[in-house]
Amino acid sequence: MTSLFVLSVSIFLISTIVAIAHNRLFKNKAGIKPIYILIAGIFLSIFSILLYVDFKPETNGFRSTALIALFHSIQIMLLGYDFEFIQAKITLATVPYSDLLFSYIALLFVLGPIYTFGFVLSFFQNISANIKCFLKRNCDIYILSDLNSKTLPLAKSVRKKDKSALIIFTNVFSNLNEQEYDLVEDAKSINAITFKKDICDFKFLFHSKNSKITFFIIADDESLNLDISLNIIDKFNKREKTELYVFSTSNEGELLLDSVDDGAMKVRRINENRSFAYSMIYNNPITEQYTKQGENKIISTLIIGFGGYGTEITKSLLWCGQLPGYYTEINVIDKNPLTETKFTAECPEIMQLNNNKEDGEAKYSLNFYSGVDITTNEFIETISKLRNTSIIYVSLGNDELNIETAIKLRIHFERIGLFPVIRAIVYSDIKHKMLSERSLRNFKYDDYKIEIIGNISSRFSYDAIVNEELESLALKFHLAWSNTPDEVQAATKQFNEYEYFRNSSIATAIHDKYRRLENLPPETAAICEHMRWNAYMRTEGYVFSGSCEKSTRNDRAKMHNNMHRFGLLNDDDINKDRRIIQTEK
Repeated sequence: MTSLFVLSVSIFLISTIVAIAHNRLFKNKAGIKPIYILIAGIFLSIFSILLYVDFKPETNGFRSTALIALFHSIQIMLLGYDFEFIQAKITLATVPYSDLLFSYIALLFVLGPIYTFGFVLSFFQNISANIKCFLKRNCDIYILSDLNSKTLPLAKSVRKKDKSALIIFTNVFSNLNEQEYDLVEDAKSINAITFKKDICDFKFLFHSKNSKITFFIIADDESLNLDISLNIIDKFNKREKTELYVFSTSNEGELLLDSVDDGAMKVRRINENRSFAYSMIYNNPITEQYTKQGENKIISTLIIGFGGYGTEITKSLLWCGQLPGYYTEINVIDKNPLTETKFTAECPEIMQLNNNKEDGEAKYSLNFYSGVDITTNEFIETISKLRNTSIIYVSLGNDELNIETAIKLRIHFERIGLFPVIRAIVYSDIKHKMLSERSLRNFKYDDYKIEIIGNISSRFSYDAIVNEELESLALKFHLAWSNTPDEVQAATKQFNEYEYFRNSSIATAIHDKYRRLENLPPETAAICEHMRWNAYMRTEGYVFSGSCEKSTRNDRAKMHNNMHRFGLLNDDDINKDRRIIQTEK
């Protein structure tokens, strides 16, 4: 008997350790769930004890004993076994550590039914969710890879847009902490369905082929996002009315998705930092904030923090500010001493042509103040020199730090008689709401006039992510060079399959808004378009190929033959710029 007890305890301890380790290593991933390991361990532990209890040498052999023990183990797991029988059968007084062993047996007999009913409840919850999916099989379906602080506001915006839509969260945690429980309750409040299974394991056996399926892949791990997306593309690439939006900021993500995007499915990589930067300059024209210097209007922007958003807004300003009568000046302050050299490595010609004065070529001034800590006097001395500053973006990766820095900036700029626009990113919805409604004020009711931007609900809304209006406008610009129906069809396919063309055309569409606001003469607008294109291509890492000959273009090496001043273009390329600025919105 002692050996059977040792076996039982060993199985219980090993299964518990394995379940805990599995949960830590593979949390929220597909595969065997920890609860299955625990249930199996408890069952085998009980079975080991019952081998002794049900062993009757005078009537039963080992085979019969095992079958009877198996039957009784199942009864215990289902709360249908008389515990007094165990007490009568086992003479605990003769067993070492009898009290401890008896407590152990009682623990198993309690845990068995608890975990069994937990599993059964989970099973029926999945059944209920599947029934809901079946009943809404003709509705459009939106399926999100995770339930987190980004996907929940996205789902809420989908619900506002489509009241009848079927919204599904996958990979939803089985053991909820308080924060996760709140997320699940919020998901239920918009009548969304939650599944524990991974998005790649989800089946659409009964869903109508006439309904649209939209996938949003927004996990915290970008590598995991790409793996999931490739899996989904492999399964659904031939299905009509299917869209995939995957969050990724890496060059690897762009190339991977471009390489496999060749079917009926619509695939879009979402660089959330770039999307936010583009949205900011499109909806808030940078020409509204400038300082006068002689005849020129200086759009002088101060970037505090050169992370993902700081980098993208800097790149956007470089090409968007290519307008006659305006001069773009950008000053970047960042704590990292390697900020400038990293950016130079990424966009070499941006720095090589910095402060260019040649007509027909992009003109701007980009200055880095690397290694400057915002908490030091060096920071104060630095900003005191930037007297042209007309607008400031604060993006330091932390809501509290962004607000504190924005206040510090207002204080010190006002001391030197300047009052630039200050925009601080505040991720929290509640802080954004309160600060937008009531503003930041001191005890004298003086408003610090700090614009709060970038809250999670606005950045992760359906319209912000899908952005159908801007993409539709961008397609018109991409088709500007197409003359025949066949060319239009080929160009449309090109636009849908390759992010390079979409991004370039979106930038064209944004800059077109500025050109129209300035009411530029056609030839001036064409020159500005080439200047804008030069700056844009350089922010993408391209360099001049060294020759105006088309044969020297090499996109794999990011070398282009047209990246020079407007006056060196041939007639065909000049006409392309002219056709771009004539495109009807």
